[in-house]
Amino acid sequence: TERILLRLKQHELPLPPPNLVPLKAPVPDISTSIMEEKASILHLLEVDLNNLTGYA
Repeated sequence: TERILLRLKQHELPLPPPNLVPLKAPVPDISTSIMEEKASILHLLEVDLNNLTGYA
C-alpha cells in the first residue's frame, strides 16, 4: 500500500468536474384539464411532435 500511495502523490491532482448547464425542456408541461378533449390532445401531440422533430 505504501508503493501505491507514493505513486499517487507523484501524479497531478485531478481537475474539478465542469459546471453543469441546465437545459430547457424541448416540450412544455401539459395541464391535466386538456386530457378531457380528444381534439385538444391530438393537436397538442402534433405540436409537441413537430417541436421534438425540429429539436432532434
